[in-house]
Amino acid sequence: MQESKRHHFVPKFLLRPWLIEGPKDQYNLHGYWWNQQKERLGQKRRGLNSFCNQLDLLTLHSHKLGRDAIERVFFGEIDTKGATARDMLLEIGPSNLDGSQRSDFARLLLSLDVRRPATVQRLRTEEASYFARELDADPEIRTALDENDISDSASS
Repeated sequence: MQESKRHHFVPKFLLRPWLIEGPKDQYNLHGYWWNQQKERLGQKRRGLNSFCNQLDLLTLHSHKLGRDAIERVFFGEIDTKGATARDMLLEIGPSNLDGSQRSDFARLLLSLDVRRPATVQRLRTEEASYFARELDADPEIRTALDENDISDSASS
């Protein structure tokens, strides 16, 4: 299986209802944002793959399940269950969802914030150094390293 390089921070199934039919049966999204440099509203009309994604956003350096394991496996399961819950929510309403379905939908909503490019960048820089410092300072870990004659830091 080929690894995915284009990682969506908003899943396609959430964008799909916003597609607008254009000429020659082409479907596009219409995206708008405030362009601060030009001090005016910016706009683009493109297909589903042109919105809410970034190349290698969630790529790992290496992993036995593939470098795209976070996108494909972890968020894939959240998206699949969340899509089912979203569909049921729209069909039968919130009062008819059971606890598991409500949790699946809540997990989907929370995941949208976690996979935003700004959040991912912060996790890769600030949070990574925080975890490294905490690992290196942990007395139990330091003792275990000393007992096993390991001179490297825990974070390494």
